[in-house]
Order: sequence, then C-alpha cells, then structure tokens
Amino acid sequence: MEHKARSAGEKVRIFSATACLMGLFMVIWNLPVAWPQFLIYNHTPSVPVGWYLMLPVSEVEDGDVVGFKAPADAEAVALERGWLKADDVMLKKVGAMPGERFEIDDEQGFYVNGRYIGQVQQFDGKGMTMPHIGQGQHIVEDGCFLPVTENPFSYDGRYYGTVPLADIVFRAVQLNPFAR
Repeated sequence: MEHKARSAGEKVRIFSATACLMGLFMVIWNLPVAWPQFLIYNHTPSVPVGWYLMLPVSEVEDGDVVGFKAPADAEAVALERGWLKADDVMLKKVGAMPGERFEIDDEQGFYVNGRYIGQVQQFDGKGMTMPHIGQGQHIVEDGCFLPVTENPFSYDGRYYGTVPLADIVFRAVQLNPFAR
C-alpha cells in the first residue's frame, strides 16, 4: 500500500482540528459541573488495592465491599491521623449484618460470627493508642452493619463498632483488567 505525502495545507488543518478538539475538551473538563463519579481508586490495604466500580446501593450482603460515611468519632480519629481526607468515604467489607455477632476476646482476638478476623491492635503504626469497642460479645443492631477487613492494621469496626446501613454511599466491585 502506498502512503501519499500530506500537503502542508492538510497538515495545518489536521493540527488545527486536533488543537481545537483538545481545547474544547479542556474547557468542558474544567466547567463547574459535578461530573458523575463511577470509579474510585483504593490505595490502602483495607481491601485489595486497585480501581473499583461504584454501584448503587440496593441490597447489601455479607462480604460486599462498600463505601460509607464514617461515624463522627471514627472520622475524627482517621482525619487526625491522616488516614482519611475530609469528605472521603471508607472502603471496607461488610463483615456482619443485623442480628449477627462479633466479639473481642480476652487476648484481643476479633471474631465475626465465630470466624477469626485478626487481632485488635493497641497502637497504630506511629505508636498512638487505638480506640476500640471493648472486649465481649456484641450483636449488630437493626439497620446497621459491621465493617471489617482482614488486614490486621486496618481501621475497621473492631475500633469503632457498627455503622448505619443508611450511611453506605455505594457498593464497590473491583475492576481487574488482568483477570481471565
């Protein structure tokens, strides 16, 4: 196949059209419009690192990954320690639903429905004392869920307890472009 050389006029038109399209895109992108957000990137070890598709909240089940507004006391600790930015949501798994049980035993072991999740840490990575809900058995209240993660150093329900289901902003499904 032969390639025909473009004339100087053609090159100028192609360059001008490309520049106009790029300029138009930049103007549209910077308009003060709330673009719908449908992707979120998780960079923390609370759930696997990567991109997540944000789905509407309809039904939530044990094991679902959800984005939720942190309770005020939990948010204050997370903001103070730099784990969360203002207006961010937390991304965790639903570990237990209403009526299900969770426990912190005498050795600070954290169990959900009898399954060992991990230890309750007394201090964070900077040596600051961690809040926690206290030893004993607990039941998830009606209208709430228990956020958990299997990362032993993640800030989850073992430190701040249950969260209202109404505070869930979205369900999240990890996008894995390398899955087969």
